[in-house]
Amino acid sequence: MTKNIKVKIKENSYEVVIGANNFLKSRKLFESLKTGNYPVVITSSKVYQLYKLQFLKIFGDKNTAGIIVVPNGESAKSKEVFLRTLNRIMGFDKVSRTIYIVAVGGGTVGDLAGFAASVYKRGIPVIQVPTTLLAQVDSSIGGKTAIDFNGVKNIVGTFYQPKRVITDIEFLRTLTDDDFNQGIAEAIKYGIIMDKDFFNFLKVNKLKILSREPKALTNLVAVSAKCKAMVVSRDETEKSGLRTILNFGHTFAHALEGITSFKKITHGEAVAIGMAYAAYLSYIMGKTSENEVKAVITLIQAYNLPVTAKYEPKQLFKKLVYDKKFSGGTVRMVLLSKIGRVEVVSDISLDLVRQTLKKFPGYIDKYV
Repeated sequence: MTKNIKVKIKENSYEVVIGANNFLKSRKLFESLKTGNYPVVITSSKVYQLYKLQFLKIFGDKNTAGIIVVPNGESAKSKEVFLRTLNRIMGFDKVSRTIYIVAVGGGTVGDLAGFAASVYKRGIPVIQVPTTLLAQVDSSIGGKTAIDFNGVKNIVGTFYQPKRVITDIEFLRTLTDDDFNQGIAEAIKYGIIMDKDFFNFLKVNKLKILSREPKALTNLVAVSAKCKAMVVSRDETEKSGLRTILNFGHTFAHALEGITSFKKITHGEAVAIGMAYAAYLSYIMGKTSENEVKAVITLIQAYNLPVTAKYEPKQLFKKLVYDKKFSGGTVRMVLLSKIGRVEVVSDISLDLVRQTLKKFPGYIDKYV
């Protein structure tokens, strides 16, 4: 069963193709776009080792494709790896070749490859082949590309849409439970911010999803992709403010990742905790009821994700105010109204943020 989701953008529309065994079909799927005659594949060492035979079958040798293997995890998005990647891309760029980028990996590979494609020769085509659930439901769609700089996550980046997203749910079979659950955090986000029926689907189908039943996974990925596509289509570069709702839980999450140097907590875990904090802050500000907060926390915990972490409030606050959602001293965050609806609030006082960061772990104690 294959599902196609259209990302309708004025000048850069493209399809998200979702199904099983799409990776083995991928050469035909991206060559039909006529983006060039020589793919430069960027992938992680972990993905390359797991699927080395498939890479050989799909891409052949160095005469028909270039392969760049980058480190696993967030370290792939360092400025050093970025510059090495650009150097390798340049090495593959010969007179007889029209090169394009194919990103095969999780969110970090997609971010790195997309950013490299956006700046090399002022932009060459990129195709995303997401291999993690997190990348399939979220980061591969929408054109946000970035690297980390001076300890700040995603601070240097561009909006640069892919030519196609090729999603293969077969990749999900080889994910660890921790990696799989990271993607669940982003899926839960879509239920919270814009689709109450999907939120309920995640509750009812927990066992099928956690056992990785193909039909349930295909539906989870397709609905998440449709939600992301709907927002991106209406606000490609975050100018109208609509796309900001996708940041629910992420302001806190990026700060938490930053103070742990992106090593002690995964992105999905940070987002899960960030959503719990955003729900709590919403309740404190009178934007939502405590029952809604409880619903958010209960679903997060149902998928074995954390809702709090040990942190130093002052340290977290300092990192948080450097986040790109804070501009000109104005504190802006996405807050919960009710399941399926959020709002962007721009007048949150710094003092309130400080106080809630201190009290949040104690509030969560009754749910843990």
